[in-house]
Amino acid sequence: MRFYILLFSFALISNCFAQNGTTGSLDARSLGMSETGSASTHGVLCIGKNPALLSKNRDSVKSMEVLLPSFSARFYTNSLTMKNINDFFGKTDSAGHLLTEADKTNFLNAFKNDGKISINVVPIHFGIVYTPSDLIGSFGLAVIDNVSQNITIPQPLVDLALNGNEVNKTYNFTDFGFKFSYTRSYSLTYSRLLFDNFGPFQKFHIGVTAKYLQGYAYTDVSVQEAYLHTDDMHVLTGKIIAKSKGAFSRSFNVVYDFDTVNKGSGSNFSILPQPAGSGFGFDIGSAFSLGSMFSFGVSITDIGSITWDKYNAEYTTTGNFRIDDLLDKKQMDTLQHLLKSKGEFTGSFTSYSPTALHISASIHINKKIPGDLIAEVQYSQGFNNTSSNSINPRLSFGAEWLPGQYLPILLLGTNFDPSGTTRISGGIGFHSPLADVYLATGDIPSLLSGAQASSLSVGLSVVWKPF
Repeated sequence: MRFYILLFSFALISNCFAQNGTTGSLDARSLGMSETGSASTHGVLCIGKNPALLSKNRDSVKSMEVLLPSFSARFYTNSLTMKNINDFFGKTDSAGHLLTEADKTNFLNAFKNDGKISINVVPIHFGIVYTPSDLIGSFGLAVIDNVSQNITIPQPLVDLALNGNEVNKTYNFTDFGFKFSYTRSYSLTYSRLLFDNFGPFQKFHIGVTAKYLQGYAYTDVSVQEAYLHTDDMHVLTGKIIAKSKGAFSRSFNVVYDFDTVNKGSGSNFSILPQPAGSGFGFDIGSAFSLGSMFSFGVSITDIGSITWDKYNAEYTTTGNFRIDDLLDKKQMDTLQHLLKSKGEFTGSFTSYSPTALHISASIHINKKIPGDLIAEVQYSQGFNNTSSNSINPRLSFGAEWLPGQYLPILLLGTNFDPSGTTRISGGIGFHSPLADVYLATGDIPSLLSGAQASSLSVGLSVVWKPF
């Protein structure tokens, strides 16, 4: 029976999308300051956070900045650490490794809040900002990729795989979820000083970013209902209603199992893959000051959507089953047929960008302490649940300290993220007339804990200043 139980379990994962199976900060400074920056970021680094800062925080009237290279990457899980994986699966020999009852209990406890895995990679291919004058304003161009993935593995699924189906116990898998997307934005930003004085505030700037969006890969697996139960007569009953939809660039040579026309020949890597969908988006923002110490920023980022209209498919798995005789070939054939998803080409569908509101306040202190210190607090609220967004709010605190003219910049921050976990971030930076360099991590304790880490994040940004 264990074979068919596992077949039902992994149908939620593999059969929902049965072709060749294939979650952050935009820059290192923001990553090291726990994803703050909507009030204090300057120059090209403000693209994607608050477009109004493009013209506000500058060292000179006429200036130009080029961001190259820049990337940030993050991995997070609330369940297994590398040590857990080694403990459970690394003790192997020629006879294999058999999990003890204690191993199984510890493994299962790791998924007590369900297993959540999030991956987010944001490479910025190119960014440039030019300000001809205060009167004209500032212009910015950027090309940014976003690769993100979220997986939720329900604890009952792990329980079933470890212990098999227990009598008079129901296993519910409705919380299972999988989301993946790979998109690119080509953005144009404009920012300008609107008022020198705005009530009690000074230097009121506004900004807007227009984006052309391209989508290269998208998958969304959702389970409306799925359970498994064995009664005291060992009669197995269950139900599954699951659906997945997706679209893939033809440059990746993904071929659905029902596609009898196209043939896969391996992925053809290209920096300019054919899009599977496209759309438009924009950011809006404002920034203003109160005296020389306090700055404020308000922005709404990633308003927009992508229409996926190339090589779209949908898989569905729907049905009930009842098995009272494991030796009945007809019953077994019916179960296997039920668990095999049905795929078909579909019309276009729309996915929405990770729209979020950011409200931030910062203070600049350069007296009574050595050097320059900028401290910032930011509240961020997402408006949807996507592979790189959450409707759970996040409160972040960040600081950037330059102790002296020839000393490195120190970055530090903490935030309370959507998972309920408090994280401490940090990094270093270097200022020079030619370039600014930032290297940071979003989770210092995990970076130092080695095999005990449940998350890992790193970012690097280099800003060149031709003039």
